Amino acid sequence: MQFRDTASFGKRIESFIIGEMSMKGSDVRTPVIDDHSADCAVKKEDGTFVEIQIKVKSKGTKQSGHFSVDNHRDAHENFFFIFYGEIADTLWAFHSEISLKNLESIKSAKTQEVIVSLY
Repeated sequence: MQFRDTASFGKRIESFIIGEMSMKGSDVRTPVIDDHSADCAVKKEDGTFVEIQIKVKSKGTKQSGHFSVDNHRDAHENFFFIFYGEIADTLWAFHSEISLKNLESIKSAKTQEVIVSLY
């Protein structure tokens, strides 16, 4: 898969996941500018919001089961991750505190990023 295809793959899966949440009745909001680490926010019945960061890995990438979460170190009550791995064709959803504290984390010596390894 060429880089352009790989880069757009993540955006396509992100849009698919947001669409699925909407089709199932969730009130999903997406930011115009993606600069605060949340790809979408879901409005709950009580009027509060849950922020969601979607991380995607295609089968054509190196370490397809590893997801970088380095810029998401600040776990908080209303922040969740959805991970999608094309090789496993599986979605995983985790509260940010679980993702950052309890999943296997590997600190890359080369890039200094924190990686969550799911398979």
